[in-house]
Order: sequence, then structure tokens, then C-alpha cells
Amino acid sequence: MLPIKIYRVRSRSMEPALREGDYVIVRAWRGGIKDGDVVILRHPLKNMSLVKRVKWIDSKSVYAVGDNGAESEDSRTLGPFDVSSIMGKVLFSV
Repeated sequence: MLPIKIYRVRSRSMEPALREGDYVIVRAWRGGIKDGDVVILRHPLKNMSLVKRVKWIDSKSVYAVGDNGAESEDSRTLGPFDVSSIMGKVLFSV
């Protein structure tokens, strides 16, 4: 992954912080993720990426959820993600 990448938000799972159709600028993950950060993750079962907010992270796993729980497929249903599934940290949206 290049150091900076642009992703389009494709669901309502992060509303109101990020809306469907927003674009996010993402820095490739090199550590430094903390609780409250918004990240891009690889879905564990499907060939797609997810944008979620980190609730907790340790050396092996990350618990990440969408701000809009009613519209979000996240750690509440999939369980913790492997830390290697983190693709990057969202810097800001446009």
C-alpha cells in the first residue's frame, strides 16, 4: 500500500462522523493506532474493506465498531479483528 490512499465510504456505518459517499484520506498503518482512531480494515470473510472506530487494540487484535451500530457490520458481530487486518488510519475526510 502506498503511504497515502483515498477510500470512498460505502455504507452508513460511521454516520454521523462519516457519511456514505464521503472520501477519506488514509495513511498506511505502521503502528501508533489508539482507542478512538478511525481505521480501514480488511473484512475477515469478504473481499472488501471496512471503515471503523477502534474501541481497543492490543498486540494481536483490535475491537473496532461503527458509530452507527444499527447499520454496522463490525466487532459486535464479527468479533475482534486480527491486528494484521488494519490497512491504515483515517487522517481526514473530504
